[in-house]
Amino acid sequence: LDEFEEIPWAALRYTAGETNYGGRVTDAHDRTTVNAMLNILYTADCLNDSYKFSESGTYRAPPDGSLEDQREFIRNFPL
Repeated sequence: LDEFEEIPWAALRYTAGETNYGGRVTDAHDRTTVNAMLNILYTADCLNDSYKFSESGTYRAPPDGSLEDQREFIRNFPL
């Protein structure tokens, strides 16, 4: 990512949706679902501290911090 002036969001979504999941996405409905999810997760908006991945606000990107801070943030997600 350091090679680009801007983050290539479309390329990242394609890589995650088509390359990584290529063998598991079996039809157009699966592809539509995966792409809808990736449009929520892989967006420049997620770089804003106020961006939430869910309407409840439970799921959001962790604030800047150490690796242990990141781990603790994830540990506090509901099961």
